[in-house]
Amino acid sequence: MKKFKKFLIFIFIAILMQFSFLFYVDRYKLAYDSVKTPYTANNKDKQVDKTPSMTEKAKIDISIPDGVDKLKVSSDGRYVGYLLDNALNVIDTKEANKKSIQNSKDSGIVEEYSFLKEDMVLVIEKNKDKEQEKPFNLYYYNLKNGDKIKIKDNGVIRKNTKITAIECSPLKNLVYIKCAYNSSRANIYKINAQNELEKLETKSTAIGKIKVVPHEDKIIYEDSMDNKLYVSNIDKKFTFKKGDKVSLLCVDEEDEIYIGKFEEEKVSGIYYGLMNENLESWKWMSLKETVEEENLKITAKGEIYVHDVLKGQMKNIITDKTTDYPGKFVQIYNNGIVSLSQGNLVKTEFK
Repeated sequence: MKKFKKFLIFIFIAILMQFSFLFYVDRYKLAYDSVKTPYTANNKDKQVDKTPSMTEKAKIDISIPDGVDKLKVSSDGRYVGYLLDNALNVIDTKEANKKSIQNSKDSGIVEEYSFLKEDMVLVIEKNKDKEQEKPFNLYYYNLKNGDKIKIKDNGVIRKNTKITAIECSPLKNLVYIKCAYNSSRANIYKINAQNELEKLETKSTAIGKIKVVPHEDKIIYEDSMDNKLYVSNIDKKFTFKKGDKVSLLCVDEEDEIYIGKFEEEKVSGIYYGLMNENLESWKWMSLKETVEEENLKITAKGEIYVHDVLKGQMKNIITDKTTDYPGKFVQIYNNGIVSLSQGNLVKTEFK
């Protein structure tokens, strides 16, 4: 009987110790782990990305030196680029490091660049020797591993040409380049899948603004002399009333095209619709007040903002929400505003 009582006591002590251990694990250890390693609602096996957000500027100090040219930010806000001392400098705000992409020895200075998808950037170098047949050298640069992919121009770009626009798809690596060869004439070139430059056949050489259609291998461009817009590779044009002044503003990530209508040199309203629709079926949005075209900003998501430069703020014309930013405006990106304040780049998310 005594042995049986001792056995019961040992069992009770063992159960008590096990319960105490499980209570500690549940109350403290698992609670700590749940804070340290959060999980998404849709996938409990996937850890939440702890990358510093755009507004966590105290964690990453992005200093921009004086005298830089062509300061730009990638569409997702990760990369910051600028030209300085004949080189392209790119800052990775996620990894907090900087790369300097120097021009090649047999080339000239970096003339232009554009951020693409998947950590790629298009770099355009202008040849030092103006007598060379090729005015530019073009290549893709991989910001992760430093690889360069040369683009063959096949002699299609004329001498004494100036690059006036680069348009890239945020969804596909579609790249179009507008080159002007005098004050009123220009050509559009495409970088094809073989990394070769090819000239597009256009309905006009009096080409104004160009915008890529993200889901299509097409570009929409203005005929600056005839008040028309054309779509490349198909027999499609948008003709506006005689006397109406319009301007191609944007094409969003859903392929919606935005065209501003002017009254006395300011935008008074916006036509918007899809490429395969007739202009008559497009929607019309009248602005409460006329706006300078440069102060009308449209995001990739199709959100429309009016920029008040003096107040340092942007107002969403649909929600009426206002976002303030410090310093001097640089550009917008997918989720917010990029500005330069006291030598530092600041990223402010839209409200």
